[in-house]
Amino acid sequence: MKEVPVRTLIALAAVLCLGLQSLAQDSRPIRLITDPALSPNADRIAFSYLGDIWVVSSSGGDARRLTENPARDSSPSFSPDGTQIAFLSDRDARRQIHVIPSTGGIPRRVTLNTEGYGLEEWLPDGQGFLTLAQRDHFWRRAARFFVRPMDGKKAEQLLFDGYGRDGCLDAGGNLLLYTREGAPIYRKQYAGSQESQVWLFDRSQQTHRLLRKGNGGCRYPLWTETPGEFLYVSQADGTFNLYRGRLNDDSDQQLTHFKDDGVLFPAISRDGSKVVFRRLFDLYSLDLTTPSQPRLLSVTDGSDPIVKEHRNAVLEAASDVSYSPDGKECCFTSGGDLWVMDTVLREPVRITSSPEEERSPLFLSYDEILFVSDEGGQSDIWRVRRKDADKWFWQQEEFELDKLTDDADFERDLRPVPESDEVCFTRGRGDLILLTPSTGKSRRLLASWNTPQYDFSPDGKWIAYAIEDGNFNRDVYLAPLDGSRAPFNLSRHPDSDSSPAWSHDGKVLAFVGRHWRNEADIIYVHLTQAGEDEDARQRKLAKAIKAMAKRKRAQTNKDEPRKTNPPEKSNKKSADSTKKTKTLSVAIDFEGIRDRFHRISIPRSFESGLFFWPGEDKLCFQAEVDGKRGLYTVTFPDPLRPKLLTSSSLRNRKPLREAKSVCGLSGGSPAVMDKNGRITKHSFRVKISYRLGDIYRVIFDQAWRAMRDGWYDPRMNNKNWDEIRRKYAPVAEQCLDVSSLSAVCNMMLGELNGSHLGFRMSEGSLPGERRPSRARTWSLETRHLGCRFDPTWKGPGLKVKDVIKKTPASRSTSRIRVGEIVLAIDGKPVDPGIDIATVLTVDPDRFLKVKVQDAQGATRVVSMRPTTYRAVRSLLYDRWVADNEKKVEELSGGSLGYLHIRGMNFRSFEKFEEELFRVGYGKDGLVIDVRENGGGSTTDHLLTALTQPEHALTLPRGGTEKDIGYPQGRRIYATWSKPIVVLCNQNSFSNAEIFSHAIKTLKRGRLVGVRTAGGVISTGGMSIMGMAFIRMPFRGWFVLPTGEDMELNGADPDVTLWPAPGEWPSGKDQQLAKAVELLSDDVATWKARPRPKLRYRTER
Repeated sequence: MKEVPVRTLIALAAVLCLGLQSLAQDSRPIRLITDPALSPNADRIAFSYLGDIWVVSSSGGDARRLTENPARDSSPSFSPDGTQIAFLSDRDARRQIHVIPSTGGIPRRVTLNTEGYGLEEWLPDGQGFLTLAQRDHFWRRAARFFVRPMDGKKAEQLLFDGYGRDGCLDAGGNLLLYTREGAPIYRKQYAGSQESQVWLFDRSQQTHRLLRKGNGGCRYPLWTETPGEFLYVSQADGTFNLYRGRLNDDSDQQLTHFKDDGVLFPAISRDGSKVVFRRLFDLYSLDLTTPSQPRLLSVTDGSDPIVKEHRNAVLEAASDVSYSPDGKECCFTSGGDLWVMDTVLREPVRITSSPEEERSPLFLSYDEILFVSDEGGQSDIWRVRRKDADKWFWQQEEFELDKLTDDADFERDLRPVPESDEVCFTRGRGDLILLTPSTGKSRRLLASWNTPQYDFSPDGKWIAYAIEDGNFNRDVYLAPLDGSRAPFNLSRHPDSDSSPAWSHDGKVLAFVGRHWRNEADIIYVHLTQAGEDEDARQRKLAKAIKAMAKRKRAQTNKDEPRKTNPPEKSNKKSADSTKKTKTLSVAIDFEGIRDRFHRISIPRSFESGLFFWPGEDKLCFQAEVDGKRGLYTVTFPDPLRPKLLTSSSLRNRKPLREAKSVCGLSGGSPAVMDKNGRITKHSFRVKISYRLGDIYRVIFDQAWRAMRDGWYDPRMNNKNWDEIRRKYAPVAEQCLDVSSLSAVCNMMLGELNGSHLGFRMSEGSLPGERRPSRARTWSLETRHLGCRFDPTWKGPGLKVKDVIKKTPASRSTSRIRVGEIVLAIDGKPVDPGIDIATVLTVDPDRFLKVKVQDAQGATRVVSMRPTTYRAVRSLLYDRWVADNEKKVEELSGGSLGYLHIRGMNFRSFEKFEEELFRVGYGKDGLVIDVRENGGGSTTDHLLTALTQPEHALTLPRGGTEKDIGYPQGRRIYATWSKPIVVLCNQNSFSNAEIFSHAIKTLKRGRLVGVRTAGGVISTGGMSIMGMAFIRMPFRGWFVLPTGEDMELNGADPDVTLWPAPGEWPSGKDQQLAKAVELLSDDVATWKARPRPKLRYRTER
């Protein structure tokens, strides 16, 4: 071997050192760590990041990835001896517990039940885990604490039948710290009945004790090494800080003193020496052995990145499109950028390549395209022109771009104004703005807090628009663009009207209106009295004269001498261009205009998306006729019967007046539809590269801006919203996965301390990117027989405690009875010591053979296909309601009825109407329960049934005093005028709270239970770049007597009672008992009220 000179070795060593230094410098910071866990001796931290489990020194530094899998791994926990780490993963089925050596290795799955698990921690003896899992114990908040043995074949042991979270066992395994209730983790400074509470459960005594509550919530309880001492997080000083407490002492010690941003996800070492937690985006540690301050930990990743920051994509779909006037070129947005192409070659040319999103393209002319861009972090209108005047747009190599607007308002939906140099767009909440591109000057046409639906008259002098008023009723208005008269409310109806569309000659306006009970139909109006009076013969005569005029023009052209110059060299003015063309001028007779309304009735269909075909008397609309959904047309003045134009979809439709066709998107491809409904697609395919952080920054900015413009309270929780952007935007750009970005956006939303907030984003692609198809597959599932077993039974077999109605075990062909014993399932013996999932995790379509022993000792085999746990939990709701009905019947001696309103939706309301007669028949009072009701929109329908004015009584011939009443058929709904009491609790939310407030405001009855959550804002939502969704609370609700915001202002019961842990599942309900007691008193008072004696006229 040839010898290498020493100087060469020195040089190589220097290069190597520089390389190592470069690698060290290239270590990337790891932020937004979740689920930190300390090793028993506090020397290492395990955590979840980018869907994998990592380990790092407790002093920080480069972290090492322990797992690497496309699935999501989370919730690591060190074994008591520190040699193993348990974690959750969905790699095989819904979250299962896996174990891996703490130094690395191959993970081993130790659980089976496909209902999944939450991993709280290892048991103190290292022989299993404390878990949180949903099974079949209750219909609501079904998660329960279990001891899960390491041996996956052994049965899991229920700690107690009640809900909770954040469980932690003491060193002896007997005392469980846990929490109940709790607002979203990123929500700051919430104060209300959903504040988290810290509880203690004694396993040996089977008792519960409330340890800490109030102060904006107490959460994350952790035992220290000192017996009876624990840590927890509280907002007592306005920020979530760490406190030390003792079981028999309320004088707690505050350990951290952060302001504004507090402690998240704390974890303690088993030796009690150290705590780690996250604050904002980074990890901190706190030494508990000596008085000290939290220390910021620098955690980095020096390995080769698994998640690539720069990515490639293939775009094959557009999110919006606009065609040139002749339909031969189109510009479209895809992947957030603006592109242009012709319709033959179809090789897209990229106009913009910024990270920010471009949208709403408008092909204004052959020389000019307008679009909206978020370039520079704000939404503005831009113009692009051809740089080379001798080439078409799709042939350009460079473009001239200039900004036409420059303001912070959100701008969108560019549209041309007919016969005008102006374009229209929507700004902010819903203002309509007219812009002249040649001068850059703009003017406001309409001020609105909601987005209008509108159409311009063909002469560009009028606008028809539909907007909502303060009562959220939408009407159609007419207004001149020059402001020469005030807007005219055309529809003026208590039900909402929408989708106005102007005919091509400006003589007819059509819109959708629900003017006939619940039926929404097309309404059209002749805008002049002359148009209304014109009969069929006059219309035919006009048509005949128009046809003869075409012949005359054709004959004139035939007699003219042929031109010798080729078309491209001839004068640009055509032979007909010098002829005087008739200028269209729209006329409107406002006098008696509503008398000219006509209806196009299509039964059992909701029409939408109205537009007139360019140059045609054909009105187009989306509808479902005779069960077939599609684009339909009616032609004026023919008999207005709908005809199917096409069942194919064309989104983002825009007229091409010169080409007399319509363009839009079909299956994501730019497309043009002709008047016969034929769609020609102009598909494309382009390759791009992008940086993930740029896309995430844009998504964050759009979410931030959406809240700035849409959050119901413009004071933004008294926060500087620009400062909030500066706080979170840089971290959003550093995110490398959807989970991290979602966390940043939800932290931003948490600054508002509001309800109905949330940002969600699933793993996906850029808008327009080709998505890989997923193979269809199936997997084993843990199923349920429909019966539950006695936990005190020692065997043999499993003794049936109860059978759930409408499950396989309740059917006559596969019935299993209470008290019988299940001995085997598919030939495998079962007993209380085995995990039932080992025999019930099967093909979901498979029938099982169940061996059953009856009370006399005889055995039989029944065949059944098990149901799902989810179905059983839903059926447990029906059982709970039936049990409550029975309790009220017993407690009231049969004089009171009970009904539960599960949700404020029409399905629940229809059920309410049915139940009102069934449970209220012959009763004197009614217990109405809205506990665990998450809200909706039907409060006013319920109140109509419960507060119907009583103005008269009726008595038929032959009737007695018990028949005095009022004809039900005259009422709007089934009604109840007798006394009521309403049950509410901390999980009565949104519209259920509005209902509770209304019952108090109207003095209709008393409330019993717990103060409602204080989460009342009307909410909607919006898409972010087609990749994410953000909820948008936009309308506040205020209590009528006081004017106070209902947000953070729950409805207070007349009697407050908190149920103890496990009460409801055990059949106890002190709130219900108190409601019956109060209502019985109210009924007695009601019965004693003075009643008029009915007197016939002959008795006067």
